[in-house]
Amino acid sequence: MNTKRFFKNKLIRDNMLEVFKKEGSIPTYTELKDDNDFLEAVTQKLIEEMQEVFSSEDLNELIEELADFEAVLEEFKALLKIDQKTIDAARAKKLAEKGGFKKRILLEHIDVPVSNKELIEYYEEEDERAPEFDLESLGIEDDEEDEE
Repeated sequence: MNTKRFFKNKLIRDNMLEVFKKEGSIPTYTELKDDNDFLEAVTQKLIEEMQEVFSSEDLNELIEELADFEAVLEEFKALLKIDQKTIDAARAKKLAEKGGFKKRILLEHIDVPVSNKELIEYYEEEDERAPEFDLESLGIEDDEEDEE
């Protein structure tokens, strides 16, 4: 049989091997027995799923991708033995200390005294921001634009 090979090297859902076989594909795979290897694969899958969330083109696709992300996140938490109660407690603590996001405050910039080297280093090493989300392409109306 003539085939074309696609290298994936990514974590897949449990039933996908049967799906591949039914469509006539020949999957080559490894079962990750080592927790560290599995953690690395789950971490990469979280990144992949989050990228797919941000590249969603409509609301239905967004919902599907969020469902995938949450499924992988659940596996990630289980692997690390982190229960939802612990996460909820941390969220409540942050909410009490720092507040939530209801006020929709966008920090434009922050001027840090040059004498505060630790804080300057923190901001210099901060990760790039997440990509913008196009609400219109997802079928979600922007209330601010409607008011104008």
